[in-house]
Amino acid sequence: WGYDYFHQAAAYARNFDDNPVYMTGRFQADWGDFGGIKSQASFAYDLYDALSNGCSICFGDHLHPAENLIESLYERVGQVYAECEIYEKYALSSTYVAEIGILNDGDIFALNDARFIGVVRMLNELKYTYNLITEESDFSRYKLLILPDTHLLGGKAAKKLSAYIKGGGKVLSTGISALNKRKTGFALSAYAGMEFCGLDQENYPYFTFTKGEDTQTKWAEYRSGILMKNNGGEELATYFAPYNKRYYDGRHGYFYTPPKALTEYSSAIVGKNVAHISFFIFSAYAEHFLAEHRTLVGKILQRLLEKPLIKGENLPITAKATVTQTREYRLLHIRTDYPEIKNGKGVIEEHISLKRGRQVRVEGEYGEIFDVKTGKKVKSYYKNGYTTVKLPEINGYCMLYLPFKK
Repeated sequence: WGYDYFHQAAAYARNFDDNPVYMTGRFQADWGDFGGIKSQASFAYDLYDALSNGCSICFGDHLHPAENLIESLYERVGQVYAECEIYEKYALSSTYVAEIGILNDGDIFALNDARFIGVVRMLNELKYTYNLITEESDFSRYKLLILPDTHLLGGKAAKKLSAYIKGGGKVLSTGISALNKRKTGFALSAYAGMEFCGLDQENYPYFTFTKGEDTQTKWAEYRSGILMKNNGGEELATYFAPYNKRYYDGRHGYFYTPPKALTEYSSAIVGKNVAHISFFIFSAYAEHFLAEHRTLVGKILQRLLEKPLIKGENLPITAKATVTQTREYRLLHIRTDYPEIKNGKGVIEEHISLKRGRQVRVEGEYGEIFDVKTGKKVKSYYKNGYTTVKLPEINGYCMLYLPFKK
């Protein structure tokens, strides 16, 4: 299923258990691969995934029908558990801190659906923390809710979401999300700053940023959604129509469809407590990973969440940052490893190092901060509601202990 799957599954499992178990395997190819044992770094990577997502961990194996367990395998697993033993004193009693709820429109999540792949990967890269939730979940636990791409609203869900917004909650919706079940308009009065103008009939539209360094380049939306006009909100992206639709006439594929002209429509609008992106941005990101899609979502989240839990703009896109906590302390988890893609499959063979000196900011004020593995004190300072942590050199993973200021 790939490494993206775990983050979705963990984000959903946290609804039911504060410390779910991540069961991974020792196999290189697939379950039951007797001749394939993952690398030491790969075992450790799974451990770091578990710890940083508030999970316990176990490693699955298959017993040979005529032989005993493989000693070299359990030496590797034992070394990983020896490292885990250092962390679990602090980690096992802590729970994951989620500031964003990704809302599903059914009782069961279709994990590895493109929209969830896209939104989860994007939030990881932007350093936001999240859970995958349902319409029955407690919305008040989250600063912001995301309705990804296809979440239509009606009845009980619309009333619940409206009350959440009136109480100060923020919402980002994309594509046809936040429309009523008939797809004739937005379901909530909070979207008054965005005028619904119908479903988008183009299949390859473009957008430009209205603010920032580059307001000229036309970026592909890839997955069209709706047409909308700005009605008093803040427009962050404008809509460009293509010369023609992409289609196949039986002999030739009309693939090349350049942008034609600026239209009266908007691709992204931010209101007081809500924002909407007109196209299926998360599904498109899962397929094409266009950096400007992530940039657009990042601009909106910066406006809706003025004080996020983590400010990690000094970290590489590939690094992950999460927080777990107890009543006495928080744990800041920094991940620097990521899979190398070989013929479409993610492989972990060695740790990736991050030189010391990078900085990350965590909301709140804390006492003396130290590296859990080494016990060494880590430099930090507090200003304007955030503690800036100066990171040590990180080889794959780092867990930092942040005691709440008394």
